[in-house]
Amino acid sequence: MVDCDSTEVQSLVRALGIIYYVVTGPFWNLLNSDTHYLDQYIYIQEMAEKFEAWSLDSSELLTSPITIFSDFAVPVDDIWRSLMGDTLPGSYLTKSALQQIMTGFIAVTKRQLENFLPGGVYGSAPDDDLRKQMKHCKLTNLVSEYEFGDLDFSQFRRRHASMHFHSSIQMVKRNKTISDWLSSKPDEEQAHLLQLAREKCTALKEKHKEAEREVVRKTEARLQEVNRRKQEKEAEKLETKRKLVDIVKQHGGPCVKPKDVEQALKCGKTNRQKLEIVKNEIRYLKNVLGVINKRLVFGKKSLESLATDLKTVLSLSREEDNHNLVAIPVSHSVDHVEAIESFAGEKRQINQLTGKSKKRAVEVQPSTSDSQYKFNSQGEWLAVAYENEWFVGTVVDIKSSERAVVQFLSKGHQNVYRWPRVDDFDTIDSKFVFAHALDVSTANGRTWSVPEFDYLQELYSDYCSLYFAEPLLEELW
Repeated sequence: MVDCDSTEVQSLVRALGIIYYVVTGPFWNLLNSDTHYLDQYIYIQEMAEKFEAWSLDSSELLTSPITIFSDFAVPVDDIWRSLMGDTLPGSYLTKSALQQIMTGFIAVTKRQLENFLPGGVYGSAPDDDLRKQMKHCKLTNLVSEYEFGDLDFSQFRRRHASMHFHSSIQMVKRNKTISDWLSSKPDEEQAHLLQLAREKCTALKEKHKEAEREVVRKTEARLQEVNRRKQEKEAEKLETKRKLVDIVKQHGGPCVKPKDVEQALKCGKTNRQKLEIVKNEIRYLKNVLGVINKRLVFGKKSLESLATDLKTVLSLSREEDNHNLVAIPVSHSVDHVEAIESFAGEKRQINQLTGKSKKRAVEVQPSTSDSQYKFNSQGEWLAVAYENEWFVGTVVDIKSSERAVVQFLSKGHQNVYRWPRVDDFDTIDSKFVFAHALDVSTANGRTWSVPEFDYLQELYSDYCSLYFAEPLLEELW
């Protein structure tokens, strides 16, 4: 309540009140009128001109009851009169706020209503044929909103009914086929029409089902095309990584320590060759290992500057968590180079997971246990270990007994799980699964619970102590 006594707050609220009487109220009245769709340009262009003028000086809005549309003005009442007056406290703030709002209105008008502005598709008087074609066009989308609302309620009440049933019910209700049209017919004609409907309903139902199947086929085809393009893009990325691995091998790379940079530079005879060596090492860090660091930017840096930045990044402590140098090979032996190629080619490098808070998974040490988990049941609930956290997910696609695609739940307050807004998928190796056949349940379809949560937390702790390798950077060197 104290804020209500603030002159600044009152001034801003006053500006919003004036906006209702001057802009939003009249505009809503226009939308609810019988104005022809193609006649909107008359009002939209007038509105845009007033917005332009008021964005520069809105003084008249404080002194006189004017609106964007005189034909659809909101009636002047005591509230509007109370908002008028340029001598009220904070009038300068109200004026400034109005001018800022009008500036925003200009941008929205140009973006959303450009068809009705000068030069737009409907920016001038239409011909009679077009006017006749669009005589039933509404100024709002409320008609379709009502229909979708009815459809949603119908699907809620009859969850297993077909779309043919729902659409038929909606058409009968909206068109008032029974209450108005059929009831106005004589009894004999009503009986004839109902008999005709019964005879033709089977063919009509099949026609609607075929239309539904066609929609499904088109959707599947579109999804397949999207997936194909995604796979091509992934293949291009992997090919780029393979080429980078081959390039850095040519000068004895990849570099692990700052001193390795000096050794690699000896392979270049000219400054241009040395500069390219440093750039390729930086590209390797960024594109193959996923290192993110503001120092790894080329710009117009000289050879010395880039080499210094590369050495600095390589010398950073792992504790800064700016990148994951655990994936950088310990030496330049043939075995390590082949491991890098496998890392890139098989996408086994650490995944940068998008749209979620998970940390990168680290490589599990080889297990000698004969009871290592194998993927064999789609839909099974699992607990998957990552470096700093574990996650609950369900198997959606089994690639092999050792690899499968898992869709993860998102953990919320008090260990309550939900499906995230953005689907969270990851391809998982079976060696990261530390518990399976979880009893994950839901009571409402929105939230999920894991009764054995505490026990799983203990299993995860034991798993980490046994298998997760956390070598320090200096140990790698």
